[in-house]
Amino acid sequence: GAGIAGAKLQSVALDGVYLIAGAPRTNVAEGAAWLYKRSGDTYSLVTRIDPPASANGPYTLFGWDVAISGNQFVVTAIRDNEGGTQAGAAYVYTINTTNDSVGTPTKLMASSSGDYEYFGYSADMDNGNIVIGAPVADNRPSNGAGQAYYFTSGSTNGVALFPPASSRPNGGQLGYSVAISGTRAVVGAPRDNGNSFDENSPTGAAFLVNLSNAGNASAITELNGSDGRFGEAVAISGNRLAVTAIDFESGRGTASVFNTSNLGSYFELQARDQVNQDEFGISIAIDGEYSATGAWLDTVNDGNQNWDKGGSVYINNLNH
Repeated sequence: GAGIAGAKLQSVALDGVYLIAGAPRTNVAEGAAWLYKRSGDTYSLVTRIDPPASANGPYTLFGWDVAISGNQFVVTAIRDNEGGTQAGAAYVYTINTTNDSVGTPTKLMASSSGDYEYFGYSADMDNGNIVIGAPVADNRPSNGAGQAYYFTSGSTNGVALFPPASSRPNGGQLGYSVAISGTRAVVGAPRDNGNSFDENSPTGAAFLVNLSNAGNASAITELNGSDGRFGEAVAISGNRLAVTAIDFESGRGTASVFNTSNLGSYFELQARDQVNQDEFGISIAIDGEYSATGAWLDTVNDGNQNWDKGGSVYINNLNH
Protein backbone atom coordinates (compact mmCIF):
# COMPACT_ATOMS: atom_id res chain seq x y z
CA GLY A 1 0.00 0.00 0.00
CA ALA A 2 0.92 3.67 -0.09
CA GLY A 3 3.45 5.02 2.38
CA ILE A 4 2.92 7.89 4.77
CA ALA A 5 4.79 11.06 3.76
CA GLY A 6 7.56 11.93 6.21
CA ALA A 7 6.59 9.20 8.65
CA LYS A 8 9.80 7.09 8.50
CA LEU A 9 8.06 3.87 9.45
CA GLN A 10 10.28 1.67 11.62
CA SER A 11 8.16 -1.08 13.21
CA VAL A 12 5.26 -3.19 12.00
CA ALA A 13 3.16 -6.08 13.31
CA LEU A 14 0.01 -7.82 12.11
CA ASP A 15 -2.45 -10.40 13.37
CA GLY A 16 -5.69 -11.40 11.70
CA VAL A 17 -7.18 -8.42 9.86
CA TYR A 18 -5.32 -5.70 11.77
CA LEU A 19 -1.87 -4.23 11.15
CA ILE A 20 -0.08 -1.65 13.31
CA ALA A 21 2.91 0.40 12.09
CA GLY A 22 5.11 2.67 14.21
CA ALA A 23 7.09 5.75 13.16
CA PRO A 24 9.02 7.04 16.19
CA ARG A 25 10.63 9.97 14.35
CA THR A 26 7.38 11.56 13.22
CA ASN A 27 7.25 15.24 14.27
CA VAL A 28 11.01 15.20 15.01
CA ALA A 29 10.86 12.47 17.68
CA GLU A 30 7.37 12.63 19.16
CA GLY A 31 6.38 9.56 17.17
CA ALA A 32 3.09 8.14 15.96
CA ALA A 33 1.50 4.87 14.91
CA TRP A 34 -1.04 3.91 12.25
CA LEU A 35 -3.66 1.17 12.51
CA TYR A 36 -4.83 -0.58 9.34
CA LYS A 37 -7.53 -3.16 8.65
CA ARG A 38 -7.59 -5.72 5.86
CA SER A 39 -10.58 -6.42 3.66
CA GLY A 40 -9.82 -9.13 1.12
CA ASP A 41 -6.31 -8.34 -0.09
CA THR A 42 -6.45 -4.61 0.67
CA TYR A 43 -5.37 -2.80 3.83
CA SER A 44 -7.11 0.51 4.61
CA LEU A 45 -6.15 3.07 7.25
CA VAL A 46 -8.34 2.97 10.36
CA THR A 47 -6.73 5.71 12.43
CA ARG A 48 -3.53 7.53 13.30
CA ILE A 49 -2.45 7.17 16.94
CA ASP A 50 -0.42 9.98 18.49
CA PRO A 51 1.36 9.88 21.87
CA PRO A 52 -1.36 9.74 24.57
CA ALA A 53 -1.91 12.30 27.30
CA SER A 54 -0.07 10.04 29.74
CA ALA A 55 3.15 10.29 27.72
CA ASN A 56 5.88 12.06 29.67
CA GLY A 57 8.26 14.11 27.55
CA PRO A 58 8.15 15.99 24.25
CA TYR A 59 10.18 13.51 22.23
CA THR A 60 9.42 10.03 23.55
CA LEU A 61 9.98 8.12 20.27
CA PHE A 62 6.44 6.74 20.46
CA GLY A 63 6.21 3.89 17.95
CA TRP A 64 9.73 2.56 18.48
CA ASP A 65 8.35 -0.97 18.51
CA VAL A 66 4.86 -2.39 18.10
CA ALA A 67 3.15 -5.75 18.70
CA ILE A 68 -0.39 -6.99 18.15
CA SER A 69 -2.49 -10.00 19.18
CA GLY A 70 -6.18 -10.26 18.34
CA ASN A 71 -7.86 -6.92 19.08
CA GLN A 72 -5.07 -5.59 21.31
CA PHE A 73 -1.81 -3.93 20.36
CA VAL A 74 1.23 -2.38 22.05
CA VAL A 75 3.16 0.74 21.08
CA THR A 76 6.41 1.53 22.89
CA ALA A 77 8.09 4.86 23.62
CA ILE A 78 11.68 4.32 24.75
CA ARG A 79 12.28 7.94 25.80
CA ASP A 80 9.25 8.36 28.05
CA ASN A 81 10.41 10.15 31.21
CA GLU A 82 7.85 9.12 33.83
CA GLY A 83 10.01 6.40 35.40
CA GLY A 84 13.23 8.40 34.96
CA THR A 85 15.00 10.28 32.19
CA GLN A 86 14.35 8.24 29.04
CA ALA A 87 13.35 5.25 31.16
CA GLY A 88 10.79 4.21 28.56
CA ALA A 89 7.18 3.05 28.57
CA ALA A 90 4.68 1.00 26.57
CA TYR A 91 1.00 1.55 25.84
CA VAL A 92 -1.61 -1.19 25.44
CA TYR A 93 -4.61 -0.39 23.25
CA THR A 94 -7.83 -2.30 22.67
CA ILE A 95 -9.71 -2.19 19.37
CA ASN A 96 -13.50 -2.20 19.43
CA THR A 97 -14.05 -4.65 16.58
CA THR A 98 -17.63 -3.44 16.09
CA ASN A 99 -16.62 0.02 14.87
CA ASP A 100 -12.77 -0.23 14.87
CA SER A 101 -12.46 2.55 17.43
CA VAL A 102 -9.42 2.59 19.74
CA GLY A 103 -9.82 3.45 23.41
CA THR A 104 -7.54 5.13 25.94
CA PRO A 105 -4.41 3.03 26.45
CA THR A 106 -3.05 1.38 29.57
CA LYS A 107 0.51 2.48 30.34
CA LEU A 108 3.18 -0.07 31.24
CA MET A 109 6.54 0.68 32.85
CA ALA A 110 9.36 -1.33 34.36
CA SER A 111 8.80 -2.44 37.94
CA SER A 112 12.05 -0.72 38.92
CA SER A 113 12.66 2.13 36.49
CA GLY A 114 15.84 4.14 36.14
CA ASP A 115 17.37 6.69 33.80
CA TYR A 116 18.18 5.69 30.21
CA GLU A 117 16.91 2.11 30.43
CA TYR A 118 14.95 2.27 27.16
CA PHE A 119 12.12 0.05 28.36
CA GLY A 120 10.19 -0.78 25.21
CA TYR A 121 13.18 -1.21 22.91
CA SER A 122 11.58 -4.54 22.00
CA ALA A 123 8.07 -5.87 22.56
CA ASP A 124 5.90 -8.84 21.70
CA MET A 125 2.50 -10.11 22.80
CA ASP A 126 0.40 -13.26 22.59
CA ASN A 127 -3.19 -13.65 23.84
CA GLY A 128 -2.89 -10.43 25.81
CA ASN A 129 0.33 -11.45 27.56
CA ILE A 130 3.26 -9.13 26.86
CA VAL A 131 7.06 -9.30 27.04
CA ILE A 132 9.05 -6.05 26.89
CA GLY A 133 12.81 -5.57 26.75
CA ALA A 134 14.91 -2.86 28.41
CA PRO A 135 18.43 -3.54 27.07
CA VAL A 136 20.34 -1.06 29.24
CA ALA A 137 18.40 -1.53 32.48
CA ASP A 138 20.45 -1.03 35.63
CA ASN A 139 18.23 -2.79 38.17
CA ARG A 140 20.48 -5.84 38.42
CA PRO A 141 24.05 -6.17 39.75
CA SER A 142 25.71 -5.51 36.39
CA ASN A 143 24.76 -1.97 35.44
CA GLY A 144 23.49 -1.80 31.88
CA ALA A 145 23.23 -5.59 31.59
CA GLY A 146 19.60 -5.29 30.50
CA GLN A 147 16.31 -6.85 31.54
CA ALA A 148 13.03 -8.16 30.13
CA TYR A 149 9.60 -7.90 31.77
CA TYR A 150 6.52 -10.10 31.56
CA PHE A 151 3.00 -8.68 31.92
CA THR A 152 0.07 -11.06 32.09
CA SER A 153 -3.09 -10.03 30.24
CA GLY A 154 -4.69 -6.95 31.79
CA SER A 155 -1.94 -6.44 34.38
CA THR A 156 0.29 -3.40 34.82
CA ASN A 157 2.60 -5.19 37.28
CA GLY A 158 5.46 -6.60 35.27
CA VAL A 159 7.71 -9.43 36.45
CA ALA A 160 11.44 -9.06 35.81
CA LEU A 161 12.35 -12.29 34.02
CA PHE A 162 16.00 -12.33 35.08
CA PRO A 163 16.54 -12.25 38.85
CA PRO A 164 19.72 -10.76 40.36
CA ALA A 165 21.27 -14.20 40.78
CA SER A 166 21.30 -14.60 37.00
CA SER A 167 23.42 -11.47 36.50
CA ARG A 168 24.97 -11.06 33.07
CA PRO A 169 27.86 -8.79 32.04
CA ASN A 170 27.62 -5.03 31.83
CA GLY A 171 26.69 -3.94 28.32
CA GLY A 172 25.28 -7.31 27.22
CA GLN A 173 21.99 -5.72 26.12
CA LEU A 174 19.69 -8.38 27.54
CA GLY A 175 16.22 -7.55 26.21
CA TYR A 176 17.46 -6.13 22.90
CA SER A 177 15.08 -8.61 21.27
CA VAL A 178 12.09 -10.52 22.68
CA ALA A 179 9.41 -12.90 21.44
CA ILE A 180 6.53 -14.76 23.11
CA SER A 181 4.37 -17.75 22.24
CA GLY A 182 2.05 -19.28 24.81
CA THR A 183 3.95 -19.91 28.05
CA ARG A 184 7.40 -19.42 26.51
CA ALA A 185 9.47 -16.35 25.72
CA VAL A 186 12.82 -15.88 24.01
CA VAL A 187 15.10 -13.01 25.02
CA GLY A 188 18.21 -11.93 23.10
CA ALA A 189 21.39 -10.25 24.40
CA PRO A 190 23.55 -9.71 21.30
CA ARG A 191 26.52 -8.12 23.13
CA ASP A 192 26.69 -10.69 25.92
CA ASN A 193 29.94 -12.69 25.96
CA GLY A 194 29.05 -14.84 28.94
CA ASN A 195 31.11 -13.44 31.79
CA SER A 196 32.59 -10.53 29.87
CA PHE A 197 31.80 -7.73 27.45
CA ASP A 198 33.68 -7.22 24.19
CA GLU A 199 32.31 -4.33 22.15
CA ASN A 200 34.40 -5.15 19.08
CA SER A 201 33.54 -8.85 18.70
CA PRO A 202 30.49 -9.79 20.76
CA THR A 203 29.43 -13.43 20.60
CA GLY A 204 25.94 -12.79 21.98
CA ALA A 205 23.50 -14.85 23.99
CA ALA A 206 19.83 -15.84 24.02
CA PHE A 207 17.55 -17.43 26.58
CA LEU A 208 14.34 -19.44 26.59
CA VAL A 209 12.10 -18.55 29.55
CA ASN A 210 9.28 -20.64 30.99
CA LEU A 211 6.69 -17.96 31.78
CA SER A 212 4.78 -20.30 34.08
CA ASN A 213 7.67 -19.80 36.49
CA ALA A 214 8.52 -16.23 35.52
CA GLY A 215 10.98 -14.40 37.73
CA ASN A 216 12.85 -17.49 38.88
CA ALA A 217 16.29 -18.51 37.70
CA SER A 218 15.05 -22.09 37.21
CA ALA A 219 12.76 -20.84 34.42
CA ILE A 220 15.72 -19.75 32.26
CA THR A 221 17.54 -21.94 29.73
CA GLU A 222 20.49 -20.49 27.83
CA LEU A 223 20.57 -21.33 24.12
CA ASN A 224 23.81 -22.16 22.30
CA GLY A 225 23.99 -21.22 18.64
CA SER A 226 26.33 -19.51 16.19
CA ASP A 227 28.48 -16.64 17.48
CA GLY A 228 28.45 -13.11 16.10
CA ARG A 229 25.81 -11.02 17.86
CA PHE A 230 23.75 -14.13 18.57
CA GLY A 231 20.46 -12.76 19.90
CA GLU A 232 20.16 -9.87 17.43
CA ALA A 233 16.64 -11.02 16.58
CA VAL A 234 14.49 -13.79 18.04
CA ALA A 235 11.21 -15.47 17.14
CA ILE A 236 9.05 -18.27 18.52
CA SER A 237 5.91 -20.03 17.35
CA GLY A 238 4.70 -23.12 19.18
CA ASN A 239 7.65 -25.51 19.58
CA ARG A 240 9.88 -23.73 17.05
CA LEU A 241 12.16 -20.84 17.88
CA ALA A 242 14.93 -19.01 16.05
CA VAL A 243 17.82 -16.78 17.08
CA THR A 244 19.89 -14.80 14.59
CA ALA A 245 23.56 -13.79 14.60
CA ILE A 246 24.18 -11.03 12.05
CA ASP A 247 28.00 -10.87 12.50
CA PHE A 248 28.42 -14.59 11.75
CA GLU A 249 31.14 -15.23 9.12
CA SER A 250 32.15 -11.60 8.44
CA GLY A 251 28.60 -10.31 8.54
CA ARG A 252 26.99 -12.92 6.30
CA GLY A 253 24.62 -13.71 9.14
CA THR A 254 22.73 -16.83 10.12
CA ALA A 255 19.67 -17.99 12.03
CA SER A 256 19.77 -20.93 14.44
CA VAL A 257 16.45 -22.82 14.53
CA PHE A 258 15.60 -24.90 17.61
CA ASN A 259 12.81 -27.20 18.68
CA THR A 260 11.82 -26.78 22.33
CA SER A 261 11.72 -30.56 22.76
CA ASN A 262 15.47 -30.79 22.00
CA LEU A 263 17.31 -27.53 22.67
CA GLY A 264 20.68 -29.26 22.44
CA SER A 265 20.57 -29.32 18.64
CA TYR A 266 19.62 -26.83 15.97
CA PHE A 267 19.92 -26.22 12.23
CA GLU A 268 21.00 -23.08 10.40
CA LEU A 269 19.24 -20.82 7.92
CA GLN A 270 21.47 -18.70 5.67
CA ALA A 271 21.16 -16.58 2.56
CA ARG A 272 21.59 -18.41 -0.75
CA ASP A 273 24.49 -16.22 -1.92
CA GLN A 274 26.14 -15.91 1.55
CA VAL A 275 27.79 -12.56 0.86
CA ASN A 276 29.82 -10.84 3.58
CA GLN A 277 28.17 -7.86 5.31
CA ASP A 278 24.62 -8.67 4.10
CA GLU A 279 23.62 -9.11 7.77
CA PHE A 280 21.14 -11.91 7.14
CA GLY A 281 19.10 -12.13 10.35
CA ILE A 282 18.64 -8.46 11.14
CA SER A 283 15.00 -9.49 11.68
CA ILE A 284 13.10 -12.77 11.80
CA ALA A 285 9.55 -14.04 12.26
CA ILE A 286 8.07 -17.52 12.52
CA ASP A 287 4.49 -18.61 11.99
CA GLY A 288 3.83 -22.33 12.04
CA GLU A 289 6.24 -24.08 9.69
CA TYR A 290 7.43 -20.95 7.87
CA SER A 291 10.01 -18.28 8.70
CA ALA A 292 10.80 -14.89 7.18
CA THR A 293 14.32 -13.52 7.65
CA GLY A 294 15.56 -10.08 6.70
CA ALA A 295 18.95 -9.29 5.12
CA TRP A 296 18.79 -5.53 4.96
CA LEU A 297 22.21 -4.92 3.31
CA ASP A 298 21.76 -7.49 0.54
CA THR A 299 22.39 -6.27 -3.01
CA VAL A 300 19.41 -7.15 -5.20
CA ASN A 301 18.72 -7.16 -8.93
CA ASP A 302 15.27 -6.24 -10.25
CA GLY A 303 16.01 -7.62 -13.71
CA ASN A 304 17.38 -4.33 -14.97
CA GLN A 305 20.07 -3.29 -12.49
CA ASN A 306 21.70 -4.05 -9.16
CA TRP A 307 20.50 -2.14 -6.11
CA ASP A 308 23.32 -1.87 -3.59
CA LYS A 309 22.04 -2.62 -0.08
CA GLY A 310 18.50 -2.83 -1.39
CA GLY A 311 17.73 -5.60 1.11
CA SER A 312 15.97 -8.96 0.84
CA VAL A 313 13.59 -11.18 2.77
CA TYR A 314 14.06 -14.96 2.71
CA ILE A 315 11.08 -17.28 3.23
CA ASN A 316 11.90 -20.78 4.47
CA ASN A 317 9.82 -23.88 5.10
CA LEU A 318 11.21 -25.15 8.39
CA ASN A 319 10.11 -28.71 7.62
CA HIS A 320 12.65 -28.97 4.77
